[in-house]
Amino acid sequence: EAQEAVPARRFRRGFTLILLIFVILAAVYISRVQITEYLPAVGPYLETYASYVDKLRVLAEDLFAQVWELLQQGYDWVKAKIQA
Repeated sequence: EAQEAVPARRFRRGFTLILLIFVILAAVYISRVQITEYLPAVGPYLETYASYVDKLRVLAEDLFAQVWELLQQGYDWVKAKIQA
C-alpha cells in the first residue's frame, strides 16, 4: 500500500509544481506593464516574453480551430452513417 501512495504523491507534487509555474508566468504576463514601471531594466525582456506568449496563443487558437473542424467532420460523418 505504501508503494502505491508514492507515485500518487509524486504525480500530485509534479502537477502542483507545473500549475504553480503556469500561474506565476501568467501573472508576469498580465502585470508586465506594472513590473516594467518598477524595474525598467527588465522591460525589453518582458516584451520579448509577451511576444512569445502572444505567438503561442495564436498557435493554440489555430490548433483548437483545426481540432474543432475535425470533430465537426467526424460528427457529420457519424450523422450521415446513422441516417443512411
